[in-house]
Amino acid sequence: GFVPTEDQGFGIGFVMAPEGTSNDVTNKVNKKIASILRTEPDVAAAGIFSGASLDGYGPNRGLFFFGVKNWDDRPQKDQTMAAITQRLNQKMAAQIDEARVFVVEPPAIPGYGASAGFEFQLLDQSGGSYSMSEFAASAGQIIQAANSDPTFAKVFTQFIPDSPQLTIDVDRDRMMALGVDFGQAMQTFSIYFGSSYVNDTFQEGKVRRVYVQAAADSRSTQDQLGSIYVKNASGEQIPLAEFFTVKQTIGPSIINRFNLFRSIKIEGSPAPGKSSGQAITGIQDVFAAQNFQGLGFDWTGISREEVKAGALAVVIFGMGILVVYLVLSAQYESYTDPLIILMTVPTAMLGALVFLSGAGQVLNIYAQVGLVMLIGLAAGNGILIVDLANQRMGEGRSAL
Repeated sequence: GFVPTEDQGFGIGFVMAPEGTSNDVTNKVNKKIASILRTEPDVAAAGIFSGASLDGYGPNRGLFFFGVKNWDDRPQKDQTMAAITQRLNQKMAAQIDEARVFVVEPPAIPGYGASAGFEFQLLDQSGGSYSMSEFAASAGQIIQAANSDPTFAKVFTQFIPDSPQLTIDVDRDRMMALGVDFGQAMQTFSIYFGSSYVNDTFQEGKVRRVYVQAAADSRSTQDQLGSIYVKNASGEQIPLAEFFTVKQTIGPSIINRFNLFRSIKIEGSPAPGKSSGQAITGIQDVFAAQNFQGLGFDWTGISREEVKAGALAVVIFGMGILVVYLVLSAQYESYTDPLIILMTVPTAMLGALVFLSGAGQVLNIYAQVGLVMLIGLAAGNGILIVDLANQRMGEGRSAL
């Protein structure tokens, strides 16, 4: 383990409806979420939003936060944040068919990821051999295999590869025949369907930016390209529909990159009783079992810090014991007395590890700090024993 997930008194939820879902449908899903949250007695308040998530924007996405009762009012094990999120995930899956809803705990360290658990970046290192649909299918295989593994509580991704999109083909020959400048046509299209910055204005004591853009009802359908005109070389008004052809297609609304590679972020959390280290090792094993060619992986969030730390704790403990040995050697002017003193350390650490295992706890950063303190206490006891033995031997007594 690394930094354990703690009960911070609030949770986070993600809503992902199928691509092409309208905002009205997402709002209906959010109303169902609100009803489910009301059935959980430990939830005190909630805020639900449509059109955005922590991983992107779109009418099919949603985000909600909820706070729970004070810790003093939740003394039972089934009232912990972990138990609450588990129950809510079960209710969301059973009662909501229109969208996928995931409830997670916040990250143990604010700023390290969007949620507690691990963040696994699947990387396309094939040089373009994978299409986006094949790449997404590979991520789906990992998620399916991981969700059947008892090491994990929940594994998911917010990446959706089949978002409805419109592609515009420009007939340059037709444009040239009509005497329309390509740059001017594209600028006109960009201003009407996107926006263009004009200037700043001062209103109500504030500086406000001015943008020009077509009204929403004038740019809502592809047929309205016929009502947008651009001047040709002769000064005539030519509709964009004369040389713009709109086609419907599908594709990802957002393509993320990590270290320059196309990436899909897979998120998950360990099952109760499992550590974050076990979850990291488990998802690596799942990836290796798929035997993908041209795909790699990396880590983000707190998982990256845990992987980077790796076996560093063992090195630090070893260096700490070495420094203590050298200091004691200088103090006692002997190389044997410090060894006798440090003989108490392994026994003390073994006892601590046995109790940790017996209590079902993992060796996280808090336990590691405790072990460092235990080394000092054990060495202190060893110093007293060696000092007493040296005094007795100085009085002429036998070592036995």
